[in-house]
Amino acid sequence: MKRSNGWLAASGHLIGGLTACVLIVLAIALPFTAHSASLKGDAFLRGYDRVPPGQWPKRTGRSPLEMLGHLYRDFPERLVGRPRLLVEMKRLGAKALVVDIERTGLLDDALDGERHRAVFARLDERWELRALGRQVRCARGDNRAWRQGRCP
Repeated sequence: MKRSNGWLAASGHLIGGLTACVLIVLAIALPFTAHSASLKGDAFLRGYDRVPPGQWPKRTGRSPLEMLGHLYRDFPERLVGRPRLLVEMKRLGAKALVVDIERTGLLDDALDGERHRAVFARLDERWELRALGRQVRCARGDNRAWRQGRCP
């Protein structure tokens, strides 16, 4: 009887140890799984219209900002109004990067702003553009929030 209780006690520690090992492995593996899913853009482009790859400037390059330069190169259009450019880069570990480029105060009757989100993966000494999305903020109407689609 003591033997079976001792075995049960030992197996309880064994099961507890295995559970801890599984949880540690999951804690290490899940962020990598999340990053690999995000590198396709699925997680980070929710709420954005996807820009088709044929409209991307370049697929690979040394600098994400140079690759996305066409989105902000002509900004500001003129020194009239309230033009604003905001660029934010968020690193996701050593091999992934998300870049947000927001332009507002545009000289357009219907469009107040445009926002792009790009997802990059690091490949050796280069960055590869994996996904590109776009949102707009309309200048007219009741709903002036960032959204997908076109403005009326």
